[in-house]
Amino acid sequence: MKDSTGHPLPCKTVIPHAIVILWLIFLGAMIWQHNVQSVQPPQYDPLTYMQKAMNFWKAVEQGKLFNPLNIEPTSRPPGTILMSYPFGFSTDFKGFHFRSIFFPILCIVIAVYMVAGIPRSSAEGWGGAAVAILFSAIPMFYNFDFNEIIPSASYWGLVDNFQAGIAALAVAGIIKSLKTRSLIWLMVGAFVGSFTILIKPSGLMIIALLTATWLIVVIMEWLWARKYQQSDSNLHRYVIIGGIQTFLIYSAVVLPCIFSKYFSTQNFVYPIFRTLFYEIQ
Repeated sequence: MKDSTGHPLPCKTVIPHAIVILWLIFLGAMIWQHNVQSVQPPQYDPLTYMQKAMNFWKAVEQGKLFNPLNIEPTSRPPGTILMSYPFGFSTDFKGFHFRSIFFPILCIVIAVYMVAGIPRSSAEGWGGAAVAILFSAIPMFYNFDFNEIIPSASYWGLVDNFQAGIAALAVAGIIKSLKTRSLIWLMVGAFVGSFTILIKPSGLMIIALLTATWLIVVIMEWLWARKYQQSDSNLHRYVIIGGIQTFLIYSAVVLPCIFSKYFSTQNFVYPIFRTLFYEIQ
């Protein structure tokens, strides 16, 4: 049933999004319950993320200027603190464990809604809600206790899924920008994408993929306009200004990493030797 303006009744448009909110509340409650029942403390990599957060907040309490990239352990960038201990360090790791699982799920749902935008019909609202619930149910998010017998790529306290969630937000911003040719959304996508390098060094690959994808799409649009002899001044402005602002945003984040201990030779060589050691074992 529709009103006189031809738009679905507000209650009908709200229902699918309310279901998504209730779904997230349910997931959060179940994850937290499992978290409380778990007796496994942080192991291996999560311990280094805790150490990073502890040293960071100690430096903040001292009230002196410091480079968070150079705080030990320098192999762990400061972006991980946003997930591990965003409001200060505590020996209680339950919140850290919970956020390591729930934050990526929340980022994925937000990314879906960023791309979907405001639904123009009830069907679009249900479609966006269905995709959000589907993506939030991907099994890779739901690895909890570490198991030495059945090793998993993810478990409590790791930041891989957190980085994936942030990357999803960046991709959503880029897609939104390409659909609307919005420089603001492009700036959002580039800024969020650059943050992935402050979570793990693999963020460099994410930045490269985001840039390559954006360039491929705008080049194809330019070639299409040229083939059909269509002058598109908005596209020219979008490419030039967007390319400059994206380059500046990425440079502002990548360059400080390069000239810090975070990108030291030792930090790049250590993972290689550790991988070889595990393979020998």
